[in-house]
Amino acid sequence: ELRSDAARRVRLQEQRAFALLEYGKLEEGVAAFDQALQIRRQCKGTVKGTCAAFKRLVVQLNCRAMESLQGADGVDSAMEWLTLAAQRVRDFAGEVEPSPAPGGLTTEEHAKFLGELISLTLNNMACGGRALGQADRAQQYLLQSLEVAIRSGASVDDVAATRGNLCAVLLDAGHVDQALEQARLAVTACEADILDIRELRGKTREQVLTQKVSVLAASYNHLAYGLKQQGSNEEALEYYRKAWVVADEFLGRESETALMFRKVYADALSGGGGKPPEAPTLPPAAGVADDVTAAVGNGSCAGSIAESTPGSSQCTTPASSRAPALSATLGATRGGLP
Repeated sequence: ELRSDAARRVRLQEQRAFALLEYGKLEEGVAAFDQALQIRRQCKGTVKGTCAAFKRLVVQLNCRAMESLQGADGVDSAMEWLTLAAQRVRDFAGEVEPSPAPGGLTTEEHAKFLGELISLTLNNMACGGRALGQADRAQQYLLQSLEVAIRSGASVDDVAATRGNLCAVLLDAGHVDQALEQARLAVTACEADILDIRELRGKTREQVLTQKVSVLAASYNHLAYGLKQQGSNEEALEYYRKAWVVADEFLGRESETALMFRKVYADALSGGGGKPPEAPTLPPAAGVADDVTAAVGNGSCAGSIAESTPGSSQCTTPASSRAPALSATLGATRGGLP
């Protein structure tokens, strides 16, 4: 989309920006990235290309936030990164409008593009709120994320991942019935959605299957833990078993996800309980391809759930027979930031 000299300048400037962010230089890194965006605009780069570049920035800010939350920098540093990400999305939303022109975004693409970034940031803000012990704050972030996800037509996977996060937060607050409602909605939607992949073939089918099975297994796990908190131990065991069986059958007995859920099920059978130390998962690098309308594997998330490591095209899904941790997502959502 850009002439070779302009493309080289943009690439070098973006590399500089990400290097600064990697070293924790927040303001300098963002300023460097703004310069790269300015070059794109001056050279009449396409809207899609500019949006894809901006998405890389927001994903990087979220990644740095989650690293801070899990590391020595702590929750205050994480929330600083996330607050900046939220502000940048708000600013960028006013700069990019839907356009039918070549290289532009349709109204639907525009909504999903902004929504993905909003959802990612809201879900990770919920991680921060939960780390601070502020369940009400985390719940509000996730309710906003869920609302805009549904309104903007986010994927079933992304919505289910956000519902799973909300389930975990509601359980933290002791709202078992509400948590179970979210978990059941996620399970029902995922079970129906997974049937739609029968017509896919080849590598695409394998990737989609891995994603959907992983989300479904995680949803079973959330439901199982909620049922356990309710005292419905036999039903809880059945859903722990389902999470393991579906992962074992479709992802392979030795897959990381199947092994994880087999361990969870075994723990539940032995009467394991208690709440383990938890940490939010890193957001994925998914969705940073130049085609901003490509399907984003999540979570998540918020939300964004598959057997993979941070930096892959999908989120890692935490699972436990005890309390599930929040998973970060790239839900396709749209709406106001907090």
